[in-house]
Amino acid sequence: MGRSRLSFDPALALWLTLVALICVWPIVHAAGAILAALPSAGLDVRWPLLASTFAWAGGIGAIATVLALPIVLATRGLRARWSPLVALPLLMPMPLVYAGLNLFRAPGTAVGDWLAMGPSWRAIVAGRIVAVLGLALWSTPIAAAVLAAGLRSVDRALPESAALEGAGVIRRTLTTLAAIRSSLLASLAVVCVVMTGSAIPLHLAQINTYSIVLWLELDASPAGEAARVWLAALPVLAVALAASVIVAMLVTREARRPDDPVAPPRAPRAAIVCSVIVLACASLAPLALLARELSTLQTFSVLWRTERAALIQSASIAVIVGGFGAIIAWAARVAVVARPRVVALGLAALLLTALAPGVLVGSAVARAWAGVALVADSPAILVVAHLARLGAVAALLGVLIAAAEPRARRDARRLDGAIGLLGSLRASGDAALASAVGLAIAAMSLGEIEASVVVQPPGAESVARSMLNMLHFARYEHLSGLVLLVATPAALLGGGAWILFLLARTLHHRRAFR
Repeated sequence: MGRSRLSFDPALALWLTLVALICVWPIVHAAGAILAALPSAGLDVRWPLLASTFAWAGGIGAIATVLALPIVLATRGLRARWSPLVALPLLMPMPLVYAGLNLFRAPGTAVGDWLAMGPSWRAIVAGRIVAVLGLALWSTPIAAAVLAAGLRSVDRALPESAALEGAGVIRRTLTTLAAIRSSLLASLAVVCVVMTGSAIPLHLAQINTYSIVLWLELDASPAGEAARVWLAALPVLAVALAASVIVAMLVTREARRPDDPVAPPRAPRAAIVCSVIVLACASLAPLALLARELSTLQTFSVLWRTERAALIQSASIAVIVGGFGAIIAWAARVAVVARPRVVALGLAALLLTALAPGVLVGSAVARAWAGVALVADSPAILVVAHLARLGAVAALLGVLIAAAEPRARRDARRLDGAIGLLGSLRASGDAALASAVGLAIAAMSLGEIEASVVVQPPGAESVARSMLNMLHFARYEHLSGLVLLVATPAALLGGGAWILFLLARTLHHRRAFR
């Protein structure tokens, strides 16, 4: 037993190396700077603004949880091959829904004319409603994932017994919701933490939040004084750290005890219809509205001339980030079975850099790698920053792949010798799943903004920053074309990930009946 514990594990070594380079070193560097600055600077927390920020983020979390309910009820009763479609909004740039819905109040529209003819507060309130609704739609898949985990633990006999007693659809649904009330609170809390670190859409809607103030103070601080801003962010970072540890422990614990799949109940028709509407409003409808805003196809040629360098560099970075995302997912998927506690610690670190305000993560990454010219003065720093923000998604997917594997298949794979990092990749369908995760991470990389704008080296271009500038100056003609240029490959990458997911399921099914 002692020899097996001390033996070299390639998957675990790869996992620890990636986690250390991506997030542990920036976290340690930032923590050291905070401890050094604490005696002289002290804490300067704006508690009223912090409370207001959590109130806005909690409202977004509540709306996202409500919107996610029909999606969870629908996907639970549908075949598993449809479940990846729920993640489609996350593959799109975060400001997409805000930019699309904002066109409803553009000059010349009925809503826009009504706002222009009234008092100034109307336009402000309308902008805030659009921002909150846009962020809630974008984060709906996050809420759906939390609710799905809670729904998995509900005994099927509960709604079935209610049906035998003559309960209708509404009463059965309320019975199910009562059984997952803790998951409802967890969904609200998780989205709230994610939104606390989000700045851009709320900033464009003139909502002052803690992350926006941190961003402005970080820009105004001289070089070497970022620790003062990190000190002010300690309450937000503490909440992000607590959420990271809790989520990492729960997810890795589930991966240790895979269960055989149970046939789900039939999906309610109303839930399916509502799910289609919510997902369309979160992805397809904003794209259609932006496409309608284009007055001529020549906009694309103009954008290619002006944004070509940004498009090429963002695409190149997305490919590299997607490749590393696939590696992170598979290292976590293999290592979590043998070393769940070590994987949980690494996952908590990745989650911390994902949930913390993006500008602070970008600042920590930039300062941690400032002494390495090969990284700091090249686009490589963007790759590290993107992985710091998105690596947790890849790792979570890897751990969930391990958790979704039935016990019978895991035992059969061990008997066949398909264990370890390379052995698992040779297993039927597993390489396809790793590739699917990589494509999804590449799609998300195209829309990463907050960390990118902080670490972007001089002379480097970024399509995310170009979109941010166009949003600020309301250049909707060019913004529409640029978002379409980004969203189209993101949708294609998402489609490729879905195809690979279906291929993996087919290969797993064939292996089970060999």
